[in-house]
Amino acid sequence: MQAAGFTVQTLDVESMYQAADFTMLALDIEAFHGAGRDLAVRKRLRTAMRMIVERSLKGVPLHSRSQATILDRGDGMMVLLPASVTPIDLLLRVVPHLAECLDSYNDEAEPTSVMRLRLVIHAGQAIFDDGGFIGDELTYTFRLLDSEMMRRRLATTAQPIALAVSSRVRQEVEAATPAQQASIPQLGSLAFKNKETEGLAWTATLGRCVPHGTPV
Repeated sequence: MQAAGFTVQTLDVESMYQAADFTMLALDIEAFHGAGRDLAVRKRLRTAMRMIVERSLKGVPLHSRSQATILDRGDGMMVLLPASVTPIDLLLRVVPHLAECLDSYNDEAEPTSVMRLRLVIHAGQAIFDDGGFIGDELTYTFRLLDSEMMRRRLATTAQPIALAVSSRVRQEVEAATPAQQASIPQLGSLAFKNKETEGLAWTATLGRCVPHGTPV
């Protein structure tokens, strides 16, 4: 393969990448480009989303904020946390705080700026270099987040958050202490398929009900 005067075969590709285990938190704003949401509204939504996530992460045991890597998607984000921050930590400490912050934001928001979120928690390995991250578990997380099942789950409730966890995370919930389980939202199973990715997710809806229109 020849490109720009060099061959890919001459690069030491393996040495360019590192691998690590992460706990993954992905979210996406429903109907970000919906009717009535001009650029000014989208800017407010994006800024509020980032503030809500950053405030919510204060509850997890990070040595520094730099341990949380945020991959910006414009109308959503992926947060990669070290494996020392477990999915149970997110379910017990981050998700409740995120729901509270979102409720507070929505209480004051104009109708066009009311925010509703799809939220996914997964865990697994990713590889990365200076330019970004790749890996099957990242792909799985994004495809679950963007699946028709998750879009329907949020569209059919007035609550502002549709949460899904992977089967791997569900296993960790089942292994948690009774006290921890009592504080985790009740999760029901739903099948999903998105492109080549399919599986079983465990879902719940959270937050105070808000008006919502047809998602876009």
